[in-house]
Amino acid sequence: MMPAFVLTLSGLLAAPVTGSAPEPNLQVTPELRIAAEFLEAGQRAPRPGYFLDRANLRLLLAEAATAGEACDARVRDQQTLCTEQLARAEADCAAQLAPLTARISTLQAREDDLVEAVQETERALARWRLWTYVGGGAAAATITFLAIR
Repeated sequence: MMPAFVLTLSGLLAAPVTGSAPEPNLQVTPELRIAAEFLEAGQRAPRPGYFLDRANLRLLLAEAATAGEACDARVRDQQTLCTEQLARAEADCAAQLAPLTARISTLQAREDDLVEAVQETERALARWRLWTYVGGGAAAATITFLAIR
């Protein structure tokens, strides 16, 4: 029978039964190193747990070793997705903003025209008042001159 590892329900590897079995340290990830306790074939585990053979242990270690890369790939995928969503949102906003900007420009030009028209009307009114005062003064002077004479 092939030696294997025992993973207990508490999440720790089974403690060795007294003997001269090796106690290897397993490098699971660059940051994670665990002390794996070795049980010989037929040896009793000191507490109940899950029995992992070498193939399943290799799968577990490979998954733990590539978890960081998988996480980085997920982050890159999410970043790409968010960038695409942001670009679509910007395009939608630009499409909604374009007619509003055009309308604002049209209204601004109309306002400028109206301000110019009001200013021209005020200038014409000032001219009309001036000519009215001049004409009224001339008429009053003429009537006074004719009345005195």
